[in-house]
Amino acid sequence: MLPMKQAILFDNDGTLSDSVPICQEATNQVLTARGFLPVSLAQISAGMRLETPLRMMEHAGIDDIALGRIMSDEYYIQAQPLAEKTKIFPGIAEMLEQLIDAGFKLGIVSNNSTTFIQRVLERNKISRFFSVLIGDDNADEIKPLPGGLLQACRILGVKPEDAVYVGDGPSDVKAAASASIRSIGACWDSFAREKIRQMGFDRLVETPADVFSSVSTLSS
Repeated sequence: MLPMKQAILFDNDGTLSDSVPICQEATNQVLTARGFLPVSLAQISAGMRLETPLRMMEHAGIDDIALGRIMSDEYYIQAQPLAEKTKIFPGIAEMLEQLIDAGFKLGIVSNNSTTFIQRVLERNKISRFFSVLIGDDNADEIKPLPGGLLQACRILGVKPEDAVYVGDGPSDVKAAASASIRSIGACWDSFAREKIRQMGFDRLVETPADVFSSVSTLSS
């Protein structure tokens, strides 16, 4: 029997895949090549609330949108080869299999590019689980605005109240709340675990195996 919640949407970076270090590597390659200071993992995580040109501008400390777009293009040139070594967190594939078997529709809503995410999914053999992929290059709005989540719900044919969003950042919480979608905080990334506990998710899960039961409590 299909649970009351019909769709589960996921963030990618820090939720499905351990891609924040890859993002840091590619970002710092661009920044240092242009004479800017490198940024930390914490700065990368905080910057992911922004679309890539604005994120690169923030990291560089500039307000030149034209240069931000150029640096965004440079970032993706550096990041694409790194996608091949980006791994998903342990237990993700098994979780996705369980959710599909239970009848859920699955999708991804991220502030990363769809091309990068698709390469990560294919490299880790999990692309088959997802019916929709929203990134910063095809979203109606990027997080923390709700448009990307609402767009995914429309494509999947579900109402926002029948969906759940699993993420790991403040922009995930804000986007889900604005879209009237319940949220689950993924605490399996040890780097951000304590911060995630304070962000205001409706539920918290310690491992991917906990997502199914958490969704069930949101459905009751």
